[in-house]
Amino acid sequence: MRSLDGVMNARGREAIVEMFHGRFAQLGPSLHYTHDQIVTFDDRDPDSAQGLITSHAEVWRIGKAMVAAIRYEDGYRRDAGKWRFASRLLKFFYYLPVTEYAEGLGDRMRMRAYADLRPADWPEGTPAWENYKGR
Repeated sequence: MRSLDGVMNARGREAIVEMFHGRFAQLGPSLHYTHDQIVTFDDRDPDSAQGLITSHAEVWRIGKAMVAAIRYEDGYRRDAGKWRFASRLLKFFYYLPVTEYAEGLGDRMRMRAYADLRPADWPEGTPAWENYKGR
């Protein structure tokens, strides 16, 4: 499990559990909501699939109420008849203090979960966005 910005980066069950212990120590109460889920099965490999899940979260972080829009890009693998995660990449459309949502949503620097401003992971910079904006 990893995030595009590299802050989260763990491989294997034990490492992921340890990473989340560290995350929970930093974060206060939070709610995460899953929205759309698209699963695509690999026609060439019946034990492989890809997933795209959209979600949002309400969190308490760095002493502030924050909201985030998240995209999970998953890889799944069937192992001994059970589907398991092979990979998960988190990408953020925004991660903003609630008080900055209205003005921050239109700003490319929508990643404000840390002490600095950072560009959002998507849609800017994706081939589809660049194609759309270049028309």
